[in-house]
Amino acid sequence: MNTNYKNIASICTVIYLLVAFAVSSNLTISEIVAAKDYSLAEASKPAFGQYGLWFTVGIAIVATISEIIASIFAVSRMTAMLTKMKLIPHKHFGMPGNIQKHMLLLLQLC
Repeated sequence: MNTNYKNIASICTVIYLLVAFAVSSNLTISEIVAAKDYSLAEASKPAFGQYGLWFTVGIAIVATISEIIASIFAVSRMTAMLTKMKLIPHKHFGMPGNIQKHMLLLLQLC
């Protein structure tokens, strides 16, 4: 395994453990169960009040939008590669630009 992947995995593990520790130190088990999917936002409430809760929710929304955009670009690159390998049929429909831009547009329309 490449050392960069090991480093990224280690960093992610440490971050997840720190987040889990922060949540468990600010909330009881029953509060975590009651909060369900937004326990991280609830955990910021005792430390930062209502503003911390809304800040955490805002950061989660930005992260979700960023992941959606990254996934769209990744899939467009993959489909462009498969098109170049002639595994996926492709027509330009008179559009200017390269295959990746076509696939990006087609994926957004679907």
